[in-house]
Amino acid sequence: MKNAPCTPLTPEEEAAIMSAFPSALTPEESSDTAKLFTPYVFYSTRSDRSRDCYCTVCGERYNVRRKGHADFFKASHKGRHGYPDFTARDKASCPKCGAIVEVLSAGRFRDFTSLCETAQVVRLSVYDGWLLAQAGIVVREFGRGGCYGEIANAGAITVTEKREFHELRRFAFKPGRRNE
Repeated sequence: MKNAPCTPLTPEEEAAIMSAFPSALTPEESSDTAKLFTPYVFYSTRSDRSRDCYCTVCGERYNVRRKGHADFFKASHKGRHGYPDFTARDKASCPKCGAIVEVLSAGRFRDFTSLCETAQVVRLSVYDGWLLAQAGIVVREFGRGGCYGEIANAGAITVTEKREFHELRRFAFKPGRRNE
């Protein structure tokens, strides 16, 4: 079966449609894409043995004491000689939102390249009767300092997160655009 050819676009129509495709993730899309990635709680232990934490699921910063949260404190202490085993991370419930997360000490990472993740997504939007679709990937990276925008200041350690959309293909559909 052969499809009928589409009606050609004028250069002005094509330019208008191409400029209508969104480039950066909106805050709503950013929160939706957060569900595609591994949930983490980064922590830093304070001198009073409590922990300053940041959860990537709820986006909350909070302080946790051992009393009432023993499972959360045990989750990061697997491995030999008191060092965490980064190949088999334990999971625990976030004390703030209750989500099942991997508990990671922010101070144990020189860089966070091992935590970089990608997810394939399709973004849909509407422009002047056109359905616009963008196929691409969302990349989530973590870093230190203010390189991506601060999300967690756990004691003296600042963990930052960046989520970006990288477009691979664009598609535009409109009913009635075929040649008769």
